[in-house]
Amino acid sequence: MTALRVAAMSPLTLVAFVACVWGVHEWVSPPFTDAEIRDSFVDTWEPSAWMTLLALSVLGCIFLVSLVALAFARQRPTRVMTIATVTLSIGGALLSYRNHVALTERTTALTGQTFGRFHGLL
Repeated sequence: MTALRVAAMSPLTLVAFVACVWGVHEWVSPPFTDAEIRDSFVDTWEPSAWMTLLALSVLGCIFLVSLVALAFARQRPTRVMTIATVTLSIGGALLSYRNHVALTERTTALTGQTFGRFHGLL
């Protein structure tokens, strides 16, 4: 039964891991140039904000599912997998939000456009 539970958590762990890798990639190489942001923040900042909301929603769901699974996990391999998933989902969400904040600040500096609460996510 432990192998089945670990296998069931594997896709969630993989998604959270990919989110972390993608977040580090965006941190190292920002997705848009200054010229692209100046030309149209609607084509740069807005799609990025929607993708950030999607990523935060998915990672939040993964986090909650992992917490529920952690509460019911009895064997060590299952607990290790769920703790890894919780940690990766938190890391992915933090990286995603950090990249959104950086892009929002760049967009504000380049265009003068101000954004609402949570850097325009609400």
